[in-house]
Amino acid sequence: MPGTGAINWPDVVATATAEDPATLSSSDIRILDATVEVLGICGEQRLTIDMVADRAHMSRMTVFRRFDSKQNLIDTAYRREISRALRDITDYAGRTDTAARRATVIATRMVDNATRIPALQWIIRAESDEIVRMWRDLEPPGQELGRAYISTLLQDPQLQDPLPTSDADFVSDVLIRTVMSLVLVPDPAYHKANLAELEQYIQRVAERLLR
Repeated sequence: MPGTGAINWPDVVATATAEDPATLSSSDIRILDATVEVLGICGEQRLTIDMVADRAHMSRMTVFRRFDSKQNLIDTAYRREISRALRDITDYAGRTDTAARRATVIATRMVDNATRIPALQWIIRAESDEIVRMWRDLEPPGQELGRAYISTLLQDPQLQDPLPTSDADFVSDVLIRTVMSLVLVPDPAYHKANLAELEQYIQRVAERLLR
């Protein structure tokens, strides 16, 4: 199993789950919100700076000045959406007191959040190669961030049974791969409308991993 490497993952996770920095201006927020809306309508390949500028009611040059390039704009918007989702998941995870329950809640909320991000849903339907790019090439890579994030929460000393690092890393690696599978190839039996069944499935996975 791949480890978390030499990167200072606690710092990376803290950054990934942080609120918008004070340096993010109201104009930046408008641009990023507009970017997510456009991504949800037409996807990454068809998105243009002009479309974002129109949606944000700002000039094309302002968008370029703030974000330099289309790819940087898109990646920044993705990171911001991921941070929002991780904060929601962290909030739910904080209400649990055992490793098995926390693992179940985290993975379930990850899948649920993915169904509620229009930009991500577009990519899954029409631009699945971009999922691979985000998972492998975004900085930090989604796979590694997800694994480190789950592992950190499973080692929380506030739990009744916090996991040692090696166990937490293993469980997290399996869970993030399970989440990715459920997001990319959703089973009708575990559709968002029936979130309880999805949670039961993930709970069975988590309990077997933690035996």
